[in-house]
Amino acid sequence: MHRVLIQGVKTSEAASRREFLYIEQLAELVPWSPQAIRTLVSRGKLKQGVHFFKPMGPTSRPIFRWSAVRDFIENGDANATGEGTIVLANGAVVIVEGDDAV
Repeated sequence: MHRVLIQGVKTSEAASRREFLYIEQLAELVPWSPQAIRTLVSRGKLKQGVHFFKPMGPTSRPIFRWSAVRDFIENGDANATGEGTIVLANGAVVIVEGDDAV
């Protein structure tokens, strides 16, 4: 597999500097193929609203947050949702603040 150079920077290096990535870009930075990433999403390991977003609606391409995926790799499911965070069935994330936090 070869990588395309963009202004003297390899594609994977340019992608690692971005916070939001498509599946193909994410696959260049992690030890998983695009299909393995899709499997992690379908099994609920990578969660919508936490690890990825679909800002144009449910049929749009998922956009992954690099910092959340990196945290998932380093810590596993332990930090998938923090204390005081509730993930709704539609993938929306509710953050509860204050003394009544979950």
